Amino acid sequence: MTEETVSDFNDLGQLEQQFRQVKSWDDGLQLAADMRKADDELKLGLGDLVRYLCPSRKGGRPAINGVPEGSRMQTLTALSGAMDIERSELSNLANNAEFWNLTVRGELPASASWRALAKARKASGWKPGQPPTPRQVADAFDALYADAEKPHETPERSLESMVKGVINLCDKLLARRSELGSDARPIIERTRKDWKDMAEWIS
Repeated sequence: MTEETVSDFNDLGQLEQQFRQVKSWDDGLQLAADMRKADDELKLGLGDLVRYLCPSRKGGRPAINGVPEGSRMQTLTALSGAMDIERSELSNLANNAEFWNLTVRGELPASASWRALAKARKASGWKPGQPPTPRQVADAFDALYADAEKPHETPERSLESMVKGVINLCDKLLARRSELGSDARPIIERTRKDWKDMAEWIS
């Protein structure tokens, strides 16, 4: 992925041109994968920036790249508030950037999301602030590829979620009762009450 390709996804004109080239489902999947990869590459770059602005990422006197900035609140928490991104996410991005440094980023699989990178990094046993060992990097790559090869399984929907789904459907039908006729309303109301009782029973 080149810088030009990444910038294409941030330009509406270029994006529309990309969309016009989608002629099939497979084309759409490929474009989605390219956009996801571009986003993940930007996330690694954001992690580099967080590391520069908040190298220690701990409490104490604010600093930029280790240089104290007096009372200016240039901390990870302040950066999180300014960017409207969870502090934990910024911390993970910075740790990803530290672990998956420039010497290994070219070897990362295109399908690896920043969350997958964080999971594999943690599985290696590496701690922030320490140079990753070759063994830790190898273990992280093994974990990354093992996770990518796992079949995707849709979690089974809980009983409570199914019951709430029926109740929500009844509410939507009642909101459009004028289209259903006078006989439908009492049936829907009884059905909603029965499922509401069911929700209280299983809670």
